Amino acid sequence: MESVSKILDAISAESRAAADRILENGRNNAAEMRKLSDREAQLAEERIIAEAEKTAGEIRQRSISQAGIESRNIRLKAKREALTQAFDKAGERLAGLAADQKKELYQRLILKYSSSREVNIQLNEADKKAFGSRMKADGIKVRVDDEAGSFSGGLIIREKDIETNCTFEVILEAARKEMETEIAAVLFS
Repeated sequence: MESVSKILDAISAESRAAADRILENGRNNAAEMRKLSDREAQLAEERIIAEAEKTAGEIRQRSISQAGIESRNIRLKAKREALTQAFDKAGERLAGLAADQKKELYQRLILKYSSSREVNIQLNEADKKAFGSRMKADGIKVRVDDEAGSFSGGLIIREKDIETNCTFEVILEAARKEMETEIAAVLFS
């Protein structure tokens, strides 16, 4: 019986040793799996942070670009307003010319833009009252229309089938198109 007891003790000792080895292997495997999981988590964290930093950089760059565009648009709008004010001021100065200066200017316009010896002109109400009946141009018969125009100054020349608009608004718009780049360079250099 003692031999059975020794055999049982030996089997029990072997079983415990095997259990201890299995337990130790399990702990080692668990530790290894924990290390692998920690490393995978760390890599995932680094990847997520890198993607977040990249996205943040792209957003920052778009914001900077957008701010630059908005800033440029604000400056451009201010420049356009300054140009508009400059041409508005020129229009006011033209409209505010003394009657004799306007008459002389209108005579030069008639001479420059008419191609016949007889023209009809249309003036605004103020110019018509101030000097309309005295309008003359060298070698050209000038007749002033009875109906006054609704423009700030200048005149409309009519001859046969041709009408030439020499109102201040049209003259200034043509000058603006022609000179806008030059004026902007002077104003904003």
